[in-house]
Amino acid sequence: MKERFCLLNKGTYVLLATAFVSSLSLLIYQIYTIGDQVTFWGNILVAVFVLLIYVGFLALAMRSSDRRSEKAIIVTSVLFLCFNIFEFLVSSGILVLPGNAVVENFYGKDISEVAKWAEEKNVALEQVYVHSETMEKYKVLAQDVEPGTLVKKITKLVVTVSDGPDEEVELTVPNMIGWNLDEALAFLEENHFTNVTIDFEYSSKEKDTIIKQSISSAEIKRNEAISLVSSLGEEGVKQTVKMEDLVGLDLFHATIFLRRNDLNYEIQYVYREEEEENTVVSQSVDEGVTVSNQDEDPIIIAVVKKEAVTVPHLEDMDTDDIEKWAKENQLSVEFEEAYDDTIASGKVISSTIIAGEIVKPNSSFRVTISKGPLKMIGFDNVDDFRKWAEENEVTYHIDYQFSNTVANGKLISSSHEEGEIIKNKDTVRLVISQGGNTTIPNFVGKTKAEAEDLCEEHLLRCSFQTASSTREKDTVIKQSMRSGSTVPQETSITLTLSQGQ
Repeated sequence: MKERFCLLNKGTYVLLATAFVSSLSLLIYQIYTIGDQVTFWGNILVAVFVLLIYVGFLALAMRSSDRRSEKAIIVTSVLFLCFNIFEFLVSSGILVLPGNAVVENFYGKDISEVAKWAEEKNVALEQVYVHSETMEKYKVLAQDVEPGTLVKKITKLVVTVSDGPDEEVELTVPNMIGWNLDEALAFLEENHFTNVTIDFEYSSKEKDTIIKQSISSAEIKRNEAISLVSSLGEEGVKQTVKMEDLVGLDLFHATIFLRRNDLNYEIQYVYREEEEENTVVSQSVDEGVTVSNQDEDPIIIAVVKKEAVTVPHLEDMDTDDIEKWAKENQLSVEFEEAYDDTIASGKVISSTIIAGEIVKPNSSFRVTISKGPLKMIGFDNVDDFRKWAEENEVTYHIDYQFSNTVANGKLISSSHEEGEIIKNKDTVRLVISQGGNTTIPNFVGKTKAEAEDLCEEHLLRCSFQTASSTREKDTVIKQSMRSGSTVPQETSITLTLSQGQ
């Protein structure tokens, strides 16, 4: 009897074909996404195994002669289809199973995002910073683990992070006088110069023309200072301009627009943890409104600062006021005192923070308070002077001279008299006595008695020792200092006497 196929519903045939295509597609997907990831070989083997089983099932289903088995064929095909869809979602990373998370592609992402991911996945993170001309600072350039790798297979992730352009690179600065301001700014930004100052002056030159330049036709590092002056045009002429949208710009570029048009403006700092530092977040005049360089009301721009404490003029405050201000703003202040001939006693000489600076709450700073002018002291011992000078940071220089009138170690002269004010940059110069001096005589050939007389005559302290010699006994055969040398009085000298034969 001739074998025949079972006549199944058209929908069942479509389902069988769909399940077969999904099995074949899963295998192809796994092959094309294998890359260098050894972890996916297992997935390929699974896909091959599933496809072979389904081909066998499909052959049996197509040859079935029992219509009652159609329900079982439909259920089995649906299960195969669901399994293939599930495998695709897991392999592609769309569906992440517990313990089956994969490494993301971090290229171009901020390192803070990577650090957060690594902490969540309990993966050790190593950051390697390199200079980059194209990638923004703190953005990821590369990673040592391929995206898609199972997280459970790794314990450490090494990412290469941009440290921005190398500021030590030397570039030639052209002569930009006569350039348009926008051309100059474009050149400086394209070459990543980081220490740029732009000033503005009224002049006969056309507005926005560079009229002065601090450095030109020279090679400098990117972080070296460059100053430009741009023309505001003729003074006294009313100039109008439509207000631009400054929100989102950094402070430098926002103020360039305001200053190049000589607009009256004020900066207000606001605390925004979620915004970038020095970014403009609001402006008092809307975009498109016509403004003039003769308007009296200032344009107010709000600029983000991560720290909300603005430093006042501390030099106008006494110690009690500074301490009160620090306490109110959750700051820690340390006072130290120093002499100063230009600052009155009790007034601020210097501080580690300056007026207008924005400082972080709970930080500390140091203020130096004047003790008034420092006056020269009297002293009997040069070591006492040294100790006093070092304690008070006094610059000094000491010379020594022989003197037959001033005792050894006593002061012969000083650049500052006792009680005289020592100014901030003064150097105190002292001349200290080494006592009287004497000349070493020639002792060789003298008897011991003659040597003793010479020692007394020349105010020397002589000691004797003996040594073998053919010279007559108790005759000086050697002296420890050369004859004719000038030495302080009471200097010790050793004389060697002959023991005789």
